[in-house]
Formats: sequence, structure tokens, C-alpha cells
Amino acid sequence: MQCPPERGRTCSVFSTGIPVPSKGADLYQPALLLFFVFSLYFLTNSIYIMSLLWVMVGLTIVVVALLILNFFLFKKTRVERQRRDNEVSADKESAFKRNCVTYHLSVREIEVLRLILAGHTYRSAADILFISEKTIDAHLRSIYSKSSVKNKVELVVRFYS
Repeated sequence: MQCPPERGRTCSVFSTGIPVPSKGADLYQPALLLFFVFSLYFLTNSIYIMSLLWVMVGLTIVVVALLILNFFLFKKTRVERQRRDNEVSADKESAFKRNCVTYHLSVREIEVLRLILAGHTYRSAADILFISEKTIDAHLRSIYSKSSVKNKVELVVRFYS
């Protein structure tokens, strides 16, 4: 195919056989601009886009409602958990006192036992009670023999169950 003769323009023929002006980009700019304008208009006024926006609004409302619901549920469960923890700690405390009476522990042995069961080392318990570490060790040996346990794990199980 031959290109139509035009002034100052050359033409190239692609494999499809359609002549395309090589300097004719200025011919396509208004058409390209119109294509983008109509595309934007179509996309912004499209039912698909509008329905997608409504779906997003609906999902946002659902998420906010679930967050509010979770807040109230977690608040309720947090209050219940605090109540349950208070009951458990009261049960632990009553079991501890009952076991102290059962094994005939002295007041000082009870103080040492509370500190050791709270996780203090012999040194920190000794510093708190203003006694030596050897005295702490002696009190713990006495507690072990009175309650017939061999280590701290058995001691925790025995006094808190």
C-alpha cells in the first residue's frame, strides 16, 4: 500500500499494511484527550464504581460496629476475668493459710515462705527480712521437713493446692 501524499510528512507501512503517519502524533492528541475524559467520566459515573463505594461504606460500618461490640464484650470479659482472678487468689490464700496451720509453721517461717514462693532469691528475702541467707536456708529446711517436700516445686504445689 502506498501512503497518501501529504506535505512534509513521511509514511511507514507496518506488517498489517495500514499506512501510519510517522510525524502525525499531533493528529492523535485530541482523540487521546477525549478518550481519557470519557474514560474518567465513565469510571466516576459507573454503576460498578458506585456499587463498590457503597460496599466499602457498608463494610466500614460493619467493622466499626464489630469494634464497638468487641469493646463491650472485652470489657465484660475483663471484669469477669478480674472477678475470677480475685476468687482464685482468695482460694490460693485460703489454701496457703490452711496449709500453714496444718504443718504448724511459725510466723517467721510463713514470712520466709511467702517471699520464696513470690520468687525472691535467698539473698533478696534475707535483705527484706533483715536476716542472713543461712537463716533463710535454715527456715526453708524446717519448712521442707514439716511439710515433707523435697524441693520448691513440691512446695508450691503443696501450699497452693
